Amino acid sequence: MSRKRLLILDDDYNILDSLSTLFEYEDYNIVTLSQIYTINIFEDISLLKPDVILMDINFGKFNGMDLCLKLKENTQTAAYKIILMSAGDYGAVAFNAKCDFYIQKPFQTALLLATVAQLAS
Repeated sequence: MSRKRLLILDDDYNILDSLSTLFEYEDYNIVTLSQIYTINIFEDISLLKPDVILMDINFGKFNGMDLCLKLKENTQTAAYKIILMSAGDYGAVAFNAKCDFYIQKPFQTALLLATVAQLAS
């Protein structure tokens, strides 16, 4: 069985490091992005073919909900599973962005692992 691919987008390097370590321990292939203004996110996601995208809502200059909605409305990227996360209480509006799941920081590790595993299968 091949390792599942997880793309993590967050501008907080400590969170990227923690999530990378957590999911590498769970045997995922990890790609992280801390900024996206120098890349074509649609093209990169199509090339990376992640099983799950874990994205911060407050992503530097970008709004993760807007980016999620654009990804879900683009025919090349619509099928990708996206989990939005934030320290803010966005649970009531996150699903307007068509995300597959929303998790609030600080998150429960077991819930995050189980959700990613479920969406990646």
